[in-house]
Amino acid sequence: MASAQCSRVLSATARVRPILRACVPLARRKNPVLATTKYFSNNSLGNNTYLAEPPRVKPEPPPTLSYKPPPISTNPPGERPSFISSLNQSLARALEADNIKDIVDLSHILVRRGVRPNIETYNTILRAFGKYHLLEDAWALFSDMEALGVNPNVESYNYLIQSAENTPEALHPILQMMRDEYVMPDSATFQNIIAHHANFLNIAMCLKTLHDMDVAGVAPNIQTAEMIVNTAILTRQPKLALDYATLFEANSPRRFEGRIWLNILSGSAKFFSYAEGVEEGWHQAVVRGAIIPDEGLAIKILHTAARHGLPHIATDVLRVMKSAGIPFQEHHVAALLESFVVAGQVKDALFVLGIFSSESIDMTPETTHSLFKAISRNVDTVDEAYEHLEQLKRDGTKVSIAAFNAVISAAVSLQDMQRAVGIYKAAEDLGVQTNVESLNALLSGCILLAHRALGDKLVLEAREVGIRPNAGTYERLIVLCLTQPTYEDAFFYLEEMKAEGFKPTYKVYDSLIRRTAKALDQRWELAWEELQQAGYPFSDDLREYIGSIKKRR
Repeated sequence: MASAQCSRVLSATARVRPILRACVPLARRKNPVLATTKYFSNNSLGNNTYLAEPPRVKPEPPPTLSYKPPPISTNPPGERPSFISSLNQSLARALEADNIKDIVDLSHILVRRGVRPNIETYNTILRAFGKYHLLEDAWALFSDMEALGVNPNVESYNYLIQSAENTPEALHPILQMMRDEYVMPDSATFQNIIAHHANFLNIAMCLKTLHDMDVAGVAPNIQTAEMIVNTAILTRQPKLALDYATLFEANSPRRFEGRIWLNILSGSAKFFSYAEGVEEGWHQAVVRGAIIPDEGLAIKILHTAARHGLPHIATDVLRVMKSAGIPFQEHHVAALLESFVVAGQVKDALFVLGIFSSESIDMTPETTHSLFKAISRNVDTVDEAYEHLEQLKRDGTKVSIAAFNAVISAAVSLQDMQRAVGIYKAAEDLGVQTNVESLNALLSGCILLAHRALGDKLVLEAREVGIRPNAGTYERLIVLCLTQPTYEDAFFYLEEMKAEGFKPTYKVYDSLIRRTAKALDQRWELAWEELQQAGYPFSDDLREYIGSIKKRR
């Protein structure tokens, strides 16, 4: 549709040119210099004899327009200014309606009446050229104004600058011409200059023009301010966008619309996770402006809140998502949890996990990884986390199994198996039912200590309460067996793992190859073949290890 409109404009522009050319002979009788004009040169209508003298016969009726134009004056020449004024008003209305055809038809009327265009006529047509960025035509019209002795005013130059919006090298000559002609820029001039620079994402020149406005005592309007903010966002400078938006609103009675603040919010979340921009943008666009961000932007905001410890933002994002009917996913909860942890609110993070335990969301160790890192710093942080779980239980809040497993994993990472097993045994007191991730966390500790007997016992107890091993369980059992002098059970668990439908992981084969090769057990070759058949890419480290084995042989 836009392409069709553009084609219509260009076609109509071509029709306007010869029409305006016909106005030149009226002035040529007194000013031969006009014969050199660029825009009206070689005009096909210049030889029309009825234009050589003022019309003495009744003119032809005007063409049919899409609206009723003002009455055409038939007064004597002394009253012609009223005619050109009425015609200019009709041109302006046609331009406002994007009706290029009527502009052409009204120009026909001007030619038939033999009326000399005035500055308002030229500015109206320049306005059309500026609107559609027809720089070549605008320059030509300027030449004709000079030839007819019509001096361009600041409005004329504003439209000329607007027509040059897509031509980077055209701005400087126009500004130089304004200086040479002592035409002082106004607010619209500066706005068009900034629009020109913004079109090419030249934020530095936009800011320089703002400085020039300040020196000239011209205050930017809301449209100019919006261009500065949007250009700063497009050039990945959300802090600049926020600083200028804040400064503008502090010094102006006008306020940005919610869509501008939404741009600041989006840019701040997308580029460098700018926390201040996210906080202020969220308040202005969502809280005050009642704009609901889409899920993609909401996730970016959640990530920013998680990175910078902004639980109030993360919580509000989930509230808005719920009101918009967006279902919660595991990664939403992970980001919310991390925002509390980074803010140092571990107890609140544990509380949040309890709330979401009623949701049908599959919590994994990756979901609680940020919590695990926070409480695994030392034994005291583990004990403090466990006390928080006990307090939640006393307060009547459900203790999440994901939170419970994170505390166990923290104790295991400190190789404090006694504390880890103690927490595991206290599951019933906390109202928690252990699962396979609880077992896997403890098996990881058994591997660290090479404690095969404890591992076997834990597996047996888990089977008795109906906990079935998963792929992670079998991987840990195989690695645990490989920590022992006799590791035959590792192959037993490997076959059981495959029989249960689990694909052995790369770590399983890597551990088998290294352990059997170290013991000069030829079964490493079988493990090597299975690794190849499984389609796993080989690490450089494993290739070097295999190469060293072959050299030893």
